[in-house]
Amino acid sequence: MHDELIANRPQMLEAIQNAEHFLHDNRKKLTPEQIDEMQRRIRELRECYENMIGMSLEKLNTLRGMLGELESAERSKTELEQETKKRVEDLVQLLDWVAKIEHALGSEQPMMETTTPLDQQSKDHKV
Repeated sequence: MHDELIANRPQMLEAIQNAEHFLHDNRKKLTPEQIDEMQRRIRELRECYENMIGMSLEKLNTLRGMLGELESAERSKTELEQETKKRVEDLVQLLDWVAKIEHALGSEQPMMETTTPLDQQSKDHKV
């Protein structure tokens, strides 16, 4: 909308200038009330147009700010998703390693039979 207002600025200024020229050229033919009315309308048209440009620029800047915030949030989200994916992959690798070690430890046989002193006493009594 802002771009349209700016694009139509030359036509708007031309219309205002034409109205001012008309007023100047025909001042003698118009009543004081008509002159005042025309001047008031020209002023209102100029003010209204400038207000519309100001409001549209304000809204445009607000929307640009919001877009910047959304883009920043999207970047943060993407970075967080990548970090989460990396950590999940690391955890999966760690779990695979733990499972491999558990399997290796579970299949190992003791190098020698260890007996506790209580087991030794029990064997000695049986003999």
